[in-house]
Amino acid sequence: MAVAGAARDPGLRTGTPVSHESRIIDMVLDGQPSRIVLGPLAALELSRFIPQPPPVYIVDEAVARLQPAWLEQLQHGCDPDRSGTLVLAGGEPVKQLQTLAGIYAWLAERAVPRDGTIVGIGGGALLDAAGFAAATWQRGIGWVSVPTTLLAMIDAAIGGKTAINAAGLKNQVGAFHPAAGIMVDCGFLVSLPRAGWRDGLAEMVKTAVIGDPGLFVELESSRDELRRMFGPDSARMPRLSAVCSEHCPGGPGWVVPRRSRRISSAGISTSMDRVAP
Repeated sequence: MAVAGAARDPGLRTGTPVSHESRIIDMVLDGQPSRIVLGPLAALELSRFIPQPPPVYIVDEAVARLQPAWLEQLQHGCDPDRSGTLVLAGGEPVKQLQTLAGIYAWLAERAVPRDGTIVGIGGGALLDAAGFAAATWQRGIGWVSVPTTLLAMIDAAIGGKTAINAAGLKNQVGAFHPAAGIMVDCGFLVSLPRAGWRDGLAEMVKTAVIGDPGLFVELESSRDELRRMFGPDSARMPRLSAVCSEHCPGGPGWVVPRRSRRISSAGISTSMDRVAP
């Protein structure tokens, strides 16, 4: 993986603050550009990664059920009719051959063409399956990832890895198919269960050990606080939604009234009202 020498758009360089703490990180994965948009308004960047025709969406059932207003806002700029949405239960069962066959049947029913795009919205397992469908349908179509768990944000959505389980083995059938865009809205972590935080933090520690000594030092210095929040006694802590509210006051899916949107050349609003759903 290599970070691109220059961002695709003028003024957007790797790690450059945009607005409302959003950041753009450009990468080149196996010769293909891949852009991470990190921030509370990341979803508003989606249309920049969607050529015609409109995309289709594969969405985690929990997101569809808990965040309908956010999902409507995400889809509106690319597909106002929002007719191309497949909702699947997340978790490892989604990474089965029969589920993949169902995705293919759905794509065929919708006649998704070679220049189509799949947008996957959910946790790591759903993104693995949806990404593999994008990698193999029509020998590879467009792919955009919207991770909604910490583990997915750190691992599954990054690096172009896609896979399903087969022959009783995990991730044995897969392909590298980098997402053109990765929309990371950390507001989803407000409602993430503690077990989900522990999964993601374990992956974060591994990532730090492999390639980021500074991050490892930061995590090690915070170990007492992390143990207090996510360790064996964390059940007595306040709900994480209260703990995280200072950083994500609107939670996942901040809804921006369309009348107040003023999109800048960076594709992110410079003046927006934040309204919790």
